[in-house]
Amino acid sequence: MPSEITPSPKTAPIDPPPSETITGQSFGSDNPPTASYHPHASPYVDLHPHARGGIGEVFRATDAVLNRTVAVKRLQNNRATDAESRRRFLVEAEITARLEHPGVVPVHSLFTDDRGAPAYAMRFVQGPTLGDAIKEFHAGTPDPVAFRRLLQSFILVCQTVAYAHTRGVIHRDLKPQNILLGKFGETLVVDWGLAKVVGRPEESRAETPMETTLVPNTDGTGSETAMGSAVGTPSYMSPEQAAGRWDVVTQPSDIYGLGAVLYTILTGRAPLEKGNWPEMQQRIQQGDFPRPRQIKPDVPIALEAVCLKAMALVPSNRYPSAESVAEDIEHWLADEPVVALRDGFVTKVRRWSKRNRTLVSGAVALLVTGLIAAGIALGVLGKKNREIDHQRQVAETSQRKSEAINRFLIDDLLRQADPANNSVREKMTVRQLLDKAAARIEVESSLSTQPEVEAELRSVLGRAFENLGASEQAAQHYFRAWKLRESLLGPNHLETLTTRNEYVYVLVDADLDPQSLTLAREANLACTSALGEEHPETARSLATLGSGMISSGDSVGAEPILRRSSSILYSSLGPNHRQTLDVDNSLAVALGTSGRAAEAETILNSIVIRRRKNPRDPDLALAIGNQGYTLLMLNKFREAEILANEAVIIGNASVGPTAPGTLQARGLQGYAYEGQQRWEEAEKVFLSVLEDRSRALQPSSFDVQRSLGFLARVHAKQKRWSESSFYIARLILAQKPNADRKTDALSADLAAALAGKMDPKLAEPILQEAMTAVKIPLWPGDWLRAELASHYGNTLRQIGDFERAKPILESAASDVAKSVGPPAWSIATSRKRVADLYIAWNKPDEVAKWK
Repeated sequence: MPSEITPSPKTAPIDPPPSETITGQSFGSDNPPTASYHPHASPYVDLHPHARGGIGEVFRATDAVLNRTVAVKRLQNNRATDAESRRRFLVEAEITARLEHPGVVPVHSLFTDDRGAPAYAMRFVQGPTLGDAIKEFHAGTPDPVAFRRLLQSFILVCQTVAYAHTRGVIHRDLKPQNILLGKFGETLVVDWGLAKVVGRPEESRAETPMETTLVPNTDGTGSETAMGSAVGTPSYMSPEQAAGRWDVVTQPSDIYGLGAVLYTILTGRAPLEKGNWPEMQQRIQQGDFPRPRQIKPDVPIALEAVCLKAMALVPSNRYPSAESVAEDIEHWLADEPVVALRDGFVTKVRRWSKRNRTLVSGAVALLVTGLIAAGIALGVLGKKNREIDHQRQVAETSQRKSEAINRFLIDDLLRQADPANNSVREKMTVRQLLDKAAARIEVESSLSTQPEVEAELRSVLGRAFENLGASEQAAQHYFRAWKLRESLLGPNHLETLTTRNEYVYVLVDADLDPQSLTLAREANLACTSALGEEHPETARSLATLGSGMISSGDSVGAEPILRRSSSILYSSLGPNHRQTLDVDNSLAVALGTSGRAAEAETILNSIVIRRRKNPRDPDLALAIGNQGYTLLMLNKFREAEILANEAVIIGNASVGPTAPGTLQARGLQGYAYEGQQRWEEAEKVFLSVLEDRSRALQPSSFDVQRSLGFLARVHAKQKRWSESSFYIARLILAQKPNADRKTDALSADLAAALAGKMDPKLAEPILQEAMTAVKIPLWPGDWLRAELASHYGNTLRQIGDFERAKPILESAASDVAKSVGPPAWSIATSRKRVADLYIAWNKPDEVAKWK
């Protein structure tokens, strides 16, 4: 699976004022809003400034027709002519108006102000915000009545948000400052400017069949929030919002916001204090904030549990709905147990006694307590007895597996390194040790009666060979383990499906089977059928399919598949799980190789933030290296070199100099040197990487071929066609190991063809073969591939095949101009070859375009 990409250069992270709402930039912002409303003159007079937000401002005004006080909201002067601000404003007005609920301020009318900008009037609510009430409560002496009032207001907020969710709307900016408290108990959720219609979950459709999903008439299709951009208020933002993961930001993100509001009620402060944005973004994504009782030790344990459950890092661990958050608060107020905290035995007895005071007195209470305790004990004992037989069987099988693996490690693996069993002069590599130990499994007679143990050993060997880059051996062991488990446990058992996924992944990653994509699709269908669409193993099978599509050149098709996989893993395993990070990396590769480098860079930045939490993460070097590759697209070679150096240092310290991630970082170093025309340093690095990869991998492996391509390119850029041809010849022979011609002979012919010293009719098949050899997916617009195509098209022109030459030459000229670090002579020459074609073809108008 390709893991290096070429995204756009790393942009400076935003550093918004943490106390203010931040909004991400969107695509299509030049399109004017197309809201279907009828502008009319404003009937509102005597406007007085009342409040100011991110893009809008609110005035207290008088309705001259009905003689009432209203609030008029309009765009600020510097936003009045901005198309994107107008679009957002219109969406906010329509959503606010159509959310007909007591907890949403009623909108009276939408009109055009004297500047020709949209504005709307709504009910004027006089009173403090929830933030003001929280500050007042925590500044005074403890007041249990005031505390209960705050919780009651919070319950009303939850119910308003729950209603919005039934209409398919998420608020995306819940915070105490966006909640108004009226004089007579009104609690209103305001500022729906960042709200988004995302659709409704199935359970909501079933529970509220009369409510339909709100679909604004205002056109928002051309201006979706950009992937990776931050939207919301940092101190109250969910982890998925901080990462800009809009494919997974749905109702659970508002649940997190409600938890953050409750946190402020309990502690008097936001979960995260003000700070610079990159630091806050990292802390949000790691769930790095103090528990409420660390700030206020007198916070009730049950309310802290409710708060932390709502703010769980993994969305699937939060409350299923805003209504369920309200219900838990109501239970606490009624001295009932909450879902977020399992009551202890004493608490249960206390509550029971409180509800049954007339039946409880000294000895009776003691007797009832004893009976309850005995009942619980008997219930637990009965359940344990029912489980014990099954657990014993599982334990016995696990013990047999553990003993077999220990024997394998000690007797079959480590003993192979004993000098008594080998020549003193023989240096045993890890690969050789594994080969010798694996051979013993084939003749181990005891395994024939213990297929479950053999399957486990095969899986262990498969992972070991896979980590060494010995993909063919890994695939063999995974396949045997899969078939053993299939016969023992059935095709739909989780262990069977997991092993099948491991087998298919190796096939796809190393391109070992021309039918690997078909096998990946079949594995995904099997997981979906047996485990469901939301299971992590189903997500893993999707990731394998997406990676295979990238390798086959279909990065655009891979993107939605990888987004779906990432969304499942984000919700089920969390953002910092290794599988989630791996899939996000593949998603970044898909985006980078399909020309969407800026989005890829944002995801890679998020990956590095998450991986830095564990400095010895084996893939940290790879993640930092990938960040470096994003800088190459804009020829920022010095900046890429700095990141490459850091990645190499981390890789050497954590996983060693020959680990895949470290080798990729070393390759980035070579590319950075090459871009700065430091040819000797680049060649030295590429040669050392090729040597290390060749020792561990087969000549046909993707990484070995890529290293050959690096060396071919760095020589070609110096017009050293003889040396370049030698490495291209090795590429050809790696793909055709049984070719008749030797490397030297093929290299000499290819060099002559590239230098124009061979008859074009003889050169044409050689150059076509060279083009095929470098079709390995290096990165978008790779210069070597485009340069070879230009030579090939020129040869077709020389033999008079103008029709075939035309698309090849024009495409090559375009690719050379867009490639990373092309020599100036190559751009000019590739264009001249197109012009030469049209001269020979007698098309003077086309000649003028290319000269």
